[in-house]
Amino acid sequence: MRKLIIMTLCLGVLVIGSVSFAGDFRDTTWGMTKEQVKKAETASLYQDDPGKGRMSMLMYNPVKIMGSNYAISYLFCDKKLVVARYINMESYYNKNNYVNDYLSVNTTLKEKYGEPSKEIMKWYNNLYKGDVQYYGMAISLGHLRMNNWWYTDTSRIINNIMGKKFKVTHGVEYSSIKYYDLWQECLKERRKGNF
Repeated sequence: MRKLIIMTLCLGVLVIGSVSFAGDFRDTTWGMTKEQVKKAETASLYQDDPGKGRMSMLMYNPVKIMGSNYAISYLFCDKKLVVARYINMESYYNKNNYVNDYLSVNTTLKEKYGEPSKEIMKWYNNLYKGDVQYYGMAISLGHLRMNNWWYTDTSRIINNIMGKKFKVTHGVEYSSIKYYDLWQECLKERRKGNF
């Protein structure tokens, strides 16, 4: 009996020890304050931007994810975490390397969240359409944009690749479903402030 109790206690410790926090993005949850995110994030802080009006941001130095460097950003509206992003910081000569990163991230997200709700491959100019070896170039010229969307109970996740003027931008955006309307209000207010 004593052995059974000890084995049960050990098994309980093993099970509890193996449970990890599953946040909305990394170890954070939507609605957190900047100070809470700073305590939860393990990457080194690059910039604490107080922002303008209702919006502010935290930027973190790049971390290695699947062999590529991704900066991390957290966006706040009314002091609540509403959006977080991984931003590909690589500088590739061969633009198809960005496409490879995008496809690798897609594979990982599919393994974690299942098939995407939306898969978009939008051509704005057909010059390189159908010629896979030039998709990176097509994206860098603004001829092609691709993104995949997933939804969880709390988040919308978009893996996106786009470009213009020979630059490619690849990143993954996680955004709160609960605070979606708040985020849209903040974006609208920011756009008005630009005029």
